[in-house]
Amino acid sequence: MSKAQNFDLGLKVHPLFGWMKPGQGSNSGVLTGFSYGLMGDFYVKERYAFSTEFAITSMGGTVVEGDSQNGIETTYKLKYIEIPLSMKLKTNKVGQGQFYGQFGFVPGFNIGAKANGTETINGISTDFDDKDVEDNINGMRLGLLIGGGYEYYFDNSTRLALGLSFNNGFTDVFDAGKATNSYMALNLGIFF
Repeated sequence: MSKAQNFDLGLKVHPLFGWMKPGQGSNSGVLTGFSYGLMGDFYVKERYAFSTEFAITSMGGTVVEGDSQNGIETTYKLKYIEIPLSMKLKTNKVGQGQFYGQFGFVPGFNIGAKANGTETINGISTDFDDKDVEDNINGMRLGLLIGGGYEYYFDNSTRLALGLSFNNGFTDVFDAGKATNSYMALNLGIFF
């Protein structure tokens, strides 16, 4: 890393696996999603950086309420603008790069919400697809971020970042009703 600069800018893509934890009903598995955008590290010391991103993130999960005779199974597909704010702590150089750990908060702002599912009333099922549910979703989401990985240096400034992170949502997804959404991500990025 060039010590003449104290800011690094890069691009990122994160395939992710998300789920919802409802207050009522149950979670019905994991939904794949995707995140992409810009990332930046502002160095406060040689191996310590304030890290942030501007990302578009698609996530969601499936919630089951009721039973097979009277119930509803809904898969939510949610889209957010996320702006993670975290601290990144790096080791001394190991091989051609450095290991890092990361911890912080992830505010997100909802920009889209669709639902697919099946509603069953007295044993008769009706499917619904791409129903707009944005009015039922909270406008803001807040999550706790923890992660780590390895940054491989190609030269003094260009480096490939590979890692894993856990984004633990702790605010309610819905305007009415209790549910949180969380995800695990495979972090892929390149700093220039």
